[in-house]
Amino acid sequence: MSDPFRNLGALYQKVQVHSDRVMDTYAGKFKCRKGCSDCCSSDRSVSAVEYANVARVLAELPEKKLARLKSQPRSKKRCSMLLDGNCAVYEARPLICRGHGLPLVLERSKGRQMVDVCPLNFTDGSLATVPREDLLAQGTVDSILVAVNALYCQEEGGDPRKRRQVAELLE
Repeated sequence: MSDPFRNLGALYQKVQVHSDRVMDTYAGKFKCRKGCSDCCSSDRSVSAVEYANVARVLAELPEKKLARLKSQPRSKKRCSMLLDGNCAVYEARPLICRGHGLPLVLERSKGRQMVDVCPLNFTDGSLATVPREDLLAQGTVDSILVAVNALYCQEEGGDPRKRRQVAELLE
């Protein structure tokens, strides 16, 4: 039997290598650190493979921690996976979360691109000088996730177009 999360793990690893390199290169430009949850301002919908991955990690949490997570009040303005300001499923956090804080290049309509970053980072205006290879190509990452999710749904069953709210895992 194959590991249904192998491809997702490989994608996460590629993003992590990029993230580590960029965070090291521009260490003085990043204000967000462990414990910063400013970007965790809403519950996210995720693909089937990421939903199942978060569910797997939730199932491995100690019972008391899971009970605390489930007993917290829900809010559309705060991620349901935050516990004491930290991500309770950090190792399985979705790609949307893994890219937060990094300088991103986003695809816009008519082939236009936009460079963006968390407003806490690169506050000195130096984002404009960041070389292309140091920007996370969000469209490329998303395209790979679509393919990973399609393969997961083909192997495990499910609709690759369906997205689910992470908060549903705590119901």
